Amino acid sequence: MAGLGYEPPVCVAGDVFCVPYKIDLVVRKKIKALSEARYEVFDIHGRLLLQVHGGLWSLQRKRVMRDAAGFPILSIHEKPLTWHHRWTVFQGDGSNNPGNLLFSVQRSHGLQLKTELDVFLPSNFREDTCNFHLTARYLSESCRVYKGDSIIAEVNHKFTWSSLFEGKDNFVIRVYPGIDYAFIVALIVILHEINMKKKLESIFSSTHFQVFDPNGTLMFKGDDGGGFSQRSNIYMRDAGGFPIILMRNKIISWHDRWRVYRGDSHAENNILFTVKRSQCFQLKTQLDVFLATNTDETCCDFHVKSNFSEHSSKVYKGDSVIAEIDKKSTWGGLFTGKDVFNVRVFPEVDYAFIVSLLIILQEITSSSNQPPCIHLLIISFNILFLFKPPVMAPIRVVGDEFCVPYYTDLVVKKKLKSIFSSTHFQVFDPNGTLMFKVDDGGGFSQHSNRYMRDAGGFPIILMRNKIISWHDRWRVYRGDSHAENNILFTVKRSHFFQLKTQLDVFLATNTDETCCDFHVKSNFSDHSSKVYRGDSVIAEIISWHDRWRVYRGDSHAENNILFTVKRSQCFQPKTQLDVFLATNTDETCCDFHVKSNSSDHSSKVYRGDSVIAEIDKKSTRGGLFVGKDVFNVRVFPEVDYAFIVSLLIILQEITSSSNHSSSAHHHAASAAHAASAAHHASAAHHHHAWAASGC
Repeated sequence: MAGLGYEPPVCVAGDVFCVPYKIDLVVRKKIKALSEARYEVFDIHGRLLLQVHGGLWSLQRKRVMRDAAGFPILSIHEKPLTWHHRWTVFQGDGSNNPGNLLFSVQRSHGLQLKTELDVFLPSNFREDTCNFHLTARYLSESCRVYKGDSIIAEVNHKFTWSSLFEGKDNFVIRVYPGIDYAFIVALIVILHEINMKKKLESIFSSTHFQVFDPNGTLMFKGDDGGGFSQRSNIYMRDAGGFPIILMRNKIISWHDRWRVYRGDSHAENNILFTVKRSQCFQLKTQLDVFLATNTDETCCDFHVKSNFSEHSSKVYKGDSVIAEIDKKSTWGGLFTGKDVFNVRVFPEVDYAFIVSLLIILQEITSSSNQPPCIHLLIISFNILFLFKPPVMAPIRVVGDEFCVPYYTDLVVKKKLKSIFSSTHFQVFDPNGTLMFKVDDGGGFSQHSNRYMRDAGGFPIILMRNKIISWHDRWRVYRGDSHAENNILFTVKRSHFFQLKTQLDVFLATNTDETCCDFHVKSNFSDHSSKVYRGDSVIAEIISWHDRWRVYRGDSHAENNILFTVKRSQCFQPKTQLDVFLATNTDETCCDFHVKSNSSDHSSKVYRGDSVIAEIDKKSTRGGLFVGKDVFNVRVFPEVDYAFIVSLLIILQEITSSSNHSSSAHHHAASAAHAASAAHHASAAHHHHAWAASGC
């Protein structure tokens, strides 16, 4: 592993614990009679090397590490009531004399999603930078210990059901050469003690919810303030614990009325707003929100609507949506009672106000005693106007946020629907960032429903076909509702019988449909299309040549590209691939060429006119019934066989997707097939002449 320089040796507890080779240790933890925690450390041969034990319930927890014979090596002390959970480790069995201090450990941050620890030696008085650093994984106690950028130890936590129910845990530690393994074991004990304390705090904690930004930074947290009260009091606090608002219910109320106060006081002059059910009895939850200035409450200032399953909600100001709430379905929420929500807050809307509405909504609708954990996701688009806007009038159909004053290149990938996924399309920008995804919404419907969602899963439009229609008519609605007043536009075939697909598009305002607002024209093979507004082209859709890039290692950075592979032609009766090395930037002539036979059962790889590898597919019954294929590959001398294998993989991926595509379009008109076949023959003839010229 690069960067693992272990000179000079790391000696903290003693020279006797430093060995000049890698050592693997097994740590077993037991809790005896709910009063004592015991750790035992063994080598791979099962010999006891170290043991650590101490009480569970003392205010200042103390752990003593001893050798196999029982002689004390060091003692581990927790400093009580510290923000960063500080621990100190001393030489011997009990004295906390500063002269015996070996090292100190504390959390890297007071608030963190995954545990990170900083380790300071006694000589590091200022503690500006740590001497060692420990980083654990999310939802796991597996971790790594670093000295600078070098890994000096790795820990793998083995989860077992006994660790959950019986208080038993097993760890496997790999300590690198020259590293004090007693020091590493002490760090692992401290990590485990900190995590165990977190779990105990979560069991007895009064925290109701936590709110994070997309980067995982804690923004708000909520609790009931502790103590007993006839009312349900929920305090929303900032990350530092200072109260922002108090949410307090009315004890006897048919409409589940809640009042929200500024700070932590419930004085009348601190009321911000009031929330109550819209009706006493309702099939799906709807809430009315009244600001403090709205004393007569004849009309609500804001309104919250939930769907029947209570999994998504919208907050309205009048008829305008100002926030959207979507509940994520997770197995963790099913078994632990913790819920996760994605919240989209529109620009210039108070997101603390939206979070408070979500909390009250959950308190009203949920009968569970386990409060939810909220994840706040705020998405905003800041578009830089880098180019001069086009002369053509803007075309705004779905929304202004999807109109930009420059050319936009998108990559649309079609996926085959499977048992486990209802996704049909995914749309990416040139950098590979997911922008939209399309699915059928799950469930059964007589209509073909296609929901276009943004990257966060919120619905943008619903595409819905007409069941009986000669022209394959589709209607497109705003959001996920198919109400008539949400129609954006309608699409249908231009003619009932047509050799190449042409579509007419009518906006919702064009009710007579005497002339279409937009027109889509495809070529005979339906592999490329153009969208017109009158006589002007406003978009082009092209099906590419199945281009693949191959990178060194596991990074897809541009400077790691090794070579590129693409189809020789978009349409071809038998698969042929062109391979371009990274240095061949103009791609006027390929560096290598792959030719398959008509059945795609055998292929050859060429460099110029010379064969450098041969691939032959074996026909087996296993491949026919279980989908497993076997290939024999002959690689010629001095040829990179990893390169040849990568070409085989890409070849199979391309031919497999081609077979799926051809079966999906099997219903095309015979005239279109004839035209396509003529084009294929001409293109193949032209390609053979071009390949013979030296590519």
